[in-house]
Amino acid sequence: MGIGKRIKQKASEAGLNLKTVAKEADIPYTTLYSIVKRDSERVDPSTLTKIAEALNVSMLKLATGEESFGDRLKRIREQKNFSLEKLSEKTKISDAAIQMYESDEIEPGVEITKNLAETLDITIEELTGKSWQLPTMSDKIIFSRKQLGKSQEEIAEAADMPPEKIRKFEEDILQPTYREIQKLALVLDITMDELIDPAGIGRIPKRRSEDEQLEKNKRDMLGYFSDLTPSGQLEAIKSIKLLLRIPEYNIHTAGDED
Repeated sequence: MGIGKRIKQKASEAGLNLKTVAKEADIPYTTLYSIVKRDSERVDPSTLTKIAEALNVSMLKLATGEESFGDRLKRIREQKNFSLEKLSEKTKISDAAIQMYESDEIEPGVEITKNLAETLDITIEELTGKSWQLPTMSDKIIFSRKQLGKSQEEIAEAADMPPEKIRKFEEDILQPTYREIQKLALVLDITMDELIDPAGIGRIPKRRSEDEQLEKNKRDMLGYFSDLTPSGQLEAIKSIKLLLRIPEYNIHTAGDED
């Protein structure tokens, strides 16, 4: 079965004729008719995306016939007689996030996927269609927060962020800014590298050069300094001035012989 037949099948299941689908997808009817008639295996991605949206199915489903994560989640949820509201209540995941998972706008990390699978009484592999899954930033936030025994509200207060923002970070529907990553890493007692790349794929095993380490220290210092109140900044400056009096800490005098 090619893409054309899959489009025709999905349109029939939705109770739509091709003219209606073409109108909803904002493409010429002749284009859609040609795709279906020839049972095309190759369709322009932008056209296929429009058709998928008109039929309320994933692009992957139309292109390959395979179920996407969102397809599986929605199918299993409905098979288990879970409404969006019920699944949201049981998992403590917002229904807005679940809708985004089901529409394949985003795919959740390991921790959220595990939560969904356990609630639906299935394996992670049944839900994802994969035997493995790489951890995401949201997983590291959830894991580190639980290790500290902290709630989302407590982490939010410590990081000076709204609790809603922490929830969205953990649900993968919002990515933190560089400044927010700095704050989260500090509050969660982990490094920024661990938070940004929890799987360790992009980490360089060799040691940083002296210049690279110096630049990193400068960035970290500026981030911490900007989070201080004016009086706190003055105290930080005083402390730095004191450190500069110690030869081994001053770049201009370190290594000098007595």
